[in-house]
Amino acid sequence: MGLGVALACGFFCTTAQMYEDAVARATPEPSRFRVDGTALIYDENLVQGDTEIEWADVEDLRENLKTHKQITAVHLTSGGGYYYPALEMARIISDYELDTHVVDYCESSCTIVMAAGVNRTMERGGKVGFHQYYWGADGIEGYYEDNQESKDWESPFDLAEWLYDDTQQEVYERLTHFLSHGIKAEFAIETIRNRGDDLWYPTREELRAGNMLTE
Repeated sequence: MGLGVALACGFFCTTAQMYEDAVARATPEPSRFRVDGTALIYDENLVQGDTEIEWADVEDLRENLKTHKQITAVHLTSGGGYYYPALEMARIISDYELDTHVVDYCESSCTIVMAAGVNRTMERGGKVGFHQYYWGADGIEGYYEDNQESKDWESPFDLAEWLYDDTQQEVYERLTHFLSHGIKAEFAIETIRNRGDDLWYPTREELRAGNMLTE
């Protein structure tokens, strides 16, 4: 009897786990996107927990634009996130020749996405925030420990050499991206000024003068 109960429980537990796995696979990931007429809303507040721009957003953006042909603008509310996914989102927005519109706030790497819009606007009371690239000591140490073997780094000095080159490349890409979308050079340079831990929130007049806002 004990063996029969054990076998039944074993089968039941396995089946339950299989059911949970199937539900998990069938349940779509929470999305930061929703469609409102001709606007594709990208709002970090639509999900809980980690709200940073990430690679999943790139695929979500691509699928939304394929499905909803009427989209003419992307509305942004985001505190930023990872640099390269933001750059790819910007490339897609540029390829579709969409407008971008800041609803509440667009900060950090979100500004890369915003800059890709043909027309760039912002609601009254909205804000756009820029900051110099920053990577804390703890993050650098963790990256070194996780990648030392795969990148053949023999010492932290090898990481420093790579980091120096990588940072310059990202700054170059960021400035080139802004300039290629009509942002004025003086304004683009201001976005990378060292302001410590503070973000720079230009006024509406400054955003217009720098052509970050086109109207």
